[in-house]
Amino acid sequence: TLSADQLTDFVVQGSIYSITGTAPGSDYVDIVIIGSKGSYGVGINGGYGVTTYHVSVSKIDYTFSKMIVVDKNAEDGRYIAMVLSRGGDRFYGGEQDLSVANLVTSGIFDLKTQSEVLDLLTDKTIEAAGSDDLSQLFSFIVGKETPPFVPPKTSLSAEQLTNVVVEGDAYKISGMCYGSDFVHITIIAPHGGVGVGIDGAEPGFVIYKLSMENNHFSKRAAVAENADSGYYAVLVLSPDRNGIYDGIGTDDLEKGLNEKYTEYSELTEMTQDQLVAVIQDATTGAAGSDDLAQELRLRIECPSINLKDIKDVQIGDTLKINGTTNREPGTKIMIKTYGGPMDLPMTIAEVEWPTPNEGVFTATIDTYEAVVGTYTIEAYDGERCIDEATVNIVATLPTTMTPTPKQTPKPTPTPAVTITPTPTLPNVNEYKPKIYLDKDEKWELSGVYYYGPLYGYDEYAGKKCHCIEYWFKFNGDGDETKDDWEPVYVFIDSNGNVLYCASTSHYTWDSKDTESDDFENNHVKVYFGKDYHTPITDYDDAWGLRMRYGYSNDDPNVYFEESSYSISSLTYMEYPHDTKNPFSQERGRFMDGEEASTPTPGEEKGISGFEIVFAIAGLLAIAYLLRGRG
Repeated sequence: TLSADQLTDFVVQGSIYSITGTAPGSDYVDIVIIGSKGSYGVGINGGYGVTTYHVSVSKIDYTFSKMIVVDKNAEDGRYIAMVLSRGGDRFYGGEQDLSVANLVTSGIFDLKTQSEVLDLLTDKTIEAAGSDDLSQLFSFIVGKETPPFVPPKTSLSAEQLTNVVVEGDAYKISGMCYGSDFVHITIIAPHGGVGVGIDGAEPGFVIYKLSMENNHFSKRAAVAENADSGYYAVLVLSPDRNGIYDGIGTDDLEKGLNEKYTEYSELTEMTQDQLVAVIQDATTGAAGSDDLAQELRLRIECPSINLKDIKDVQIGDTLKINGTTNREPGTKIMIKTYGGPMDLPMTIAEVEWPTPNEGVFTATIDTYEAVVGTYTIEAYDGERCIDEATVNIVATLPTTMTPTPKQTPKPTPTPAVTITPTPTLPNVNEYKPKIYLDKDEKWELSGVYYYGPLYGYDEYAGKKCHCIEYWFKFNGDGDETKDDWEPVYVFIDSNGNVLYCASTSHYTWDSKDTESDDFENNHVKVYFGKDYHTPITDYDDAWGLRMRYGYSNDDPNVYFEESSYSISSLTYMEYPHDTKNPFSQERGRFMDGEEASTPTPGEEKGISGFEIVFAIAGLLAIAYLLRGRG
């Protein structure tokens, strides 16, 4: 339905022409003003003779209102105002891309009289074939003589931008009022006067006085982070034509309430319902009162973000991400992935509120360069809220299968032996550490192991990678005669790029990223100094240890010299189902937490004691690493 009314049928250049009405079922209406000479003359805004206005309809009471300033150069004479509302198909004239504004800019009304413009407009909208559009017509005169003054109708309407607000965001309310040049807005906390109000202070209610601008008012109030959570009562009040609130005899609401309740503590100790009743008695509830009021409800709560479930996506299709939130309109939500085979592009979504009760956000990510796997999607508002969801990116989506007819079972043949193909192993020489030794130091490479795939830690947490473990053996350990083994770990991403490396110093660990000066291409520089066999990945630290052992930097018998070597083979350990994997006992913190398979009796038969020693050593080393990282 559509119902509209103009406040006057005579306006003077420089004054205001107003239309108000209701349009249930519509998000907006279009108002078309056709000048007295059609497109030949000067329009109501001093420009083109046909003018359009796109006006929003209140989501609360379905009202709309438009005030138009009549330009001082507008043509004299009778104008036509046409109010249009789209029908049930949500399109004008049944055409999806048709808008009233585009009709005007298209030029079809050029060199047309007022009646010709009106005929064209109706043909395109309400009289188009199959159209269910709605309209109302008005006429008014624009002239230079002012008719007798007719007071406008008294009315008050208010609307909240959202019915839910988060601590730390902003509350916004606006509306229209005829009959008064100001309004009061009172916001009362859930616990009334004893609570903490929207401003974060006590008592739990605030009163704002707002002046009018062309009969409009608006207020943006910051919501304190310590404001009470729950439902607030919002009262919008106007004293109407007499300019005073009839129950307290003054236009100052706060002062009048204080004078009526001489003990201010009475107000501060009242509940929310009691305060609402007191304010109503002071205004609209007074005998013979013509005051106006509107009550709204506002909920203040903690911030939240909720991602909706995401269906499987085929590679190449668009990944669509939807969520809900109570953060204010315009809040930026960062969408990114982690914990998958690769990082998908990050994107930013902006919060919108299509209804006052819930905010939503939508984002899309291209998957053309994605690889098959399970990804974790993270939505983060950059401040306090975060949520996660998983999505499977697949090569092909499953299709509906026709049930296979039941057949007579046949004898089960002896299964053939399945041979697991040998995995493609990295070129260990491409990533081997560069070894620098002091003079006369001796060493040998005792083993190289490969683990994969697994997940990194610290800033690389959730990033899938592979690990090559290089073990070095030294004959004697300082002044002692026992042998010493030390490892260096190199972590590589799925593209073959080194992410970082780590080396052990007995009970502590040192890690190094690829931006360090001690990295050369894919090779980390490792220093072994005189009288110590700890692999140090920092040149300055290595020299520092020399000083600790009593060697000066200018000693000609002490210097670092690169020691070349090559590797011909390595031992492959597949994670997570290889029981020899030394990461297995600590992977609950280091990787994804999956349990290793339980070996069957005799499964370890044939493993040399040498391999067992290094498996246990690797396990202990990683345990120390994780404790240090924790």
